[in-house]
Amino acid sequence: MRVSPFHQDTNRFHVLPILGPIFAIALLAAVLPLNAQLVISEIMYHPLPLSPEDNDEAGEYIEFYNSGSDSINLSGHHIDRGITYQFPDNAVILAKSYIVLAKSREALPNSLAENRVFIGFTGTLSNAGETIRLLNSLDQTVVRVRYGTTGDWPAAPDGTGHSLVFPDPDGNPD
Repeated sequence: MRVSPFHQDTNRFHVLPILGPIFAIALLAAVLPLNAQLVISEIMYHPLPLSPEDNDEAGEYIEFYNSGSDSINLSGHHIDRGITYQFPDNAVILAKSYIVLAKSREALPNSLAENRVFIGFTGTLSNAGETIRLLNSLDQTVVRVRYGTTGDWPAAPDGTGHSLVFPDPDGNPD
């Protein structure tokens, strides 16, 4: 069966079947620029405690990198697994730039101070590994990464004060 823009009962053209795909493409282009490449570049999932009385969760963070040539508007983007966070309005990651999503500013290493930092996610990153997803405002996955602590995964990030760094921002972090 073929869909025609001409409606036989009213003898009028209906443009909705034609505009539907055009609207979908325009909406997709508005949500994320086509040449933008957003990746999760670093995860601190099992940091050292800040003090003997502290738990180790305060030092958790996720770093994002935009390897594309356009800025990416993260307004309404959110993480829904392990940790929960929604980026505020006007949250932008510039081209060839990093941002950090952290549980606490005080626990961040000095090396991340030059990046734009968003504070206050709830929940914790699993010390045993999990999948992290960043979703857009339409709940579509923008970026995801699965990390672990066994097999081919390095042991150093698991509670020794080291983060899990993905050295190739254009590669597959899984």
